[in-house]
Amino acid sequence: MFSEKLSNKKLILFLVLLGIFLFVLPLGRQDIMLKAEARIGIMAKHAIATGEYLTLRLDDEIYLKKPPLFHWLVMGTSRIAGHVSEFTIRFPSGVAALLCLITLFLFGQNYFDRKTAFLASLILATNFRFLELAKISRVDMLLCFWILLSFALIHTAYKTRSMKYFYLSVGATGLAFLTKGPVGVILVYIPFFVFWFSNKSFRKCFRLTHLWRGLAVFLLIASPWYLYVILKIPGALDTFLNETLGRFRDQTDHVKVLWYLPFQLLLDFMPWTVFAGIAGLSIFKKKNFWRSEKILALITIVVTTLVFLSLSRSKQGTYLLPALPILSLLGAKILYEAFQALKNPRLRNIYLFIPFYGMLIYHFIDTAFVLPYWNTTSSYKPSSHIISAISKDHPLYA
Repeated sequence: MFSEKLSNKKLILFLVLLGIFLFVLPLGRQDIMLKAEARIGIMAKHAIATGEYLTLRLDDEIYLKKPPLFHWLVMGTSRIAGHVSEFTIRFPSGVAALLCLITLFLFGQNYFDRKTAFLASLILATNFRFLELAKISRVDMLLCFWILLSFALIHTAYKTRSMKYFYLSVGATGLAFLTKGPVGVILVYIPFFVFWFSNKSFRKCFRLTHLWRGLAVFLLIASPWYLYVILKIPGALDTFLNETLGRFRDQTDHVKVLWYLPFQLLLDFMPWTVFAGIAGLSIFKKKNFWRSEKILALITIVVTTLVFLSLSRSKQGTYLLPALPILSLLGAKILYEAFQALKNPRLRNIYLFIPFYGMLIYHFIDTAFVLPYWNTTSSYKPSSHIISAISKDHPLYA
């Protein structure tokens, strides 16, 4: 599945073509399935019709439950296309998924090596949760991209000792804040400060002066829209606090047990949970591998993400998406470490063949034969004509 003779350009081109096939081409083949997708379409159509982009509106009410960046991208795509459709509202998610593949490859190559990075991108592209959310109009995939980009730039800054990459990472975190609020910052900087307090070399690289300057960069990017809305709209600050602290502490929807997300992560990462899990068990006694700084750093990111999200009362599998790129990189390294014990390289190719090509076949069947004929008659699966309905009497609001 990997040849050392292939150049980076060819590998990236392959990932781009794979991303287009998996994430972009199917975007318009399925009617709108979720109420959230329909709401995004309605808000985009209203903004384009009225020219009001700074404050989102759902019918006649100002919508402050989510920051506007993802919606702005939907509006921009729809304006370029000349209409609002299934394809235009999902296009930002598909592109963000494609960018995740490329970013993970470049990050993984810098972090480990090319073959591990390439396999990590293939693993990411073909696990169930990532493949699902790449084709749905939700903010989560864009959030996943900004978080992954932040980690990649932080590592580059640490490796090169060049603070321009750190400030770029802070900028990416600011865009994550504009995508889904504080969670985009928390999922990056909890592991960052775990490293900062526990690793002397990391602390020497990122000094307090760098952190203060980074805060200034973050506020420059993330705060203008929030300040504008808070000053213009009465009660906006209370709404923002309720959507963050309230969801974390007092939410009554999607309430799950404390250990729900760890088990959900195992399901989301399928089919690679099985194959990487077996490989991990085969090298379980290799203490030097598990104690290496790079492996511990990846495990720290995944574990801190799980712990923080598990403490929230509201839990959904989609919240775990930012952990999947890091888990894919960890899984790829585990697989290659286990492959070193295989004397026959054909066994390695067969082992990787089953999940990767199996998922491609599944995707082809799902896209070509299932999605075009999916039942969209129920009120929970509104068809695309709902986008043209701007009325609270519509079943969308039932």
